[in-house]
Amino acid sequence: PMSLVPTFTGLVTEWTVEPPLPPGLTLDQVTGQIGGLPSTVTEEKPYLITAKNEEGETQTAITFAIARAPPRNLGYPEAQAVYAKLRPIQLFPTVEGEVDEFKIAPELPAGLAFDPKTGIISGIPTGVAPDTPYEITAENETGSATTTVTFAVQVMPPDNLSYPSLD
Repeated sequence: PMSLVPTFTGLVTEWTVEPPLPPGLTLDQVTGQIGGLPSTVTEEKPYLITAKNEEGETQTAITFAIARAPPRNLGYPEAQAVYAKLRPIQLFPTVEGEVDEFKIAPELPAGLAFDPKTGIISGIPTGVAPDTPYEITAENETGSATTTVTFAVQVMPPDNLSYPSLD
């Protein structure tokens, strides 16, 4: 969302803008505020805003473009410090903004895969791996966001052994 609030003196009864604002943006006829959720990328260009009443008018030009925001706040909130060998793993990223591609370094342990379109880490680790930091980046043409996920893969001891009662 974007919001541009004008400052002015006097009474305004009509607001106009030339050329028309990009799709998703509107000029509020009471306050003169330009706001909304831009829906398309546009080139930078000037817009002439006119404030009128029956006594006269005033104008100002503002210049702006609509661009894709870079990804931000990349994270893997459900990541754990240790995963068990031969147990399924599925980690989903959280990120604000649009992402064209995800990248990871270094490579994941054997049996795990990284999806460059979704950023999902999944699979069944087939071997042990030491505690390793993995740097993950989400990017588009305007920028990137990076986070580090650190985990190890270990052989886990048996746990929760029981025999159900017999009838």
